[in-house]
Amino acid sequence: MKCKFPLCCQYLFALAGLSLFAGIIAKITGTRFYGLLPLSYVRFTGICLLFTIAISFVQIAENLKK
Repeated sequence: MKCKFPLCCQYLFALAGLSLFAGIIAKITGTRFYGLLPLSYVRFTGICLLFTIAISFVQIAENLKK
């Protein structure tokens, strides 16, 4: 059975990119989407990338066991 980690990493990476883009647009225009400050979007981007890194480390550890 093939591992689903790469697909999850791709989704998180895409979500991080969209969140970063939304944060930049919110900062430039001075608007708030859903009542959130632009810094909230940037922090969410960091969390998504952190999860991507953690999942990648798990994938590497599983490959080392084989």
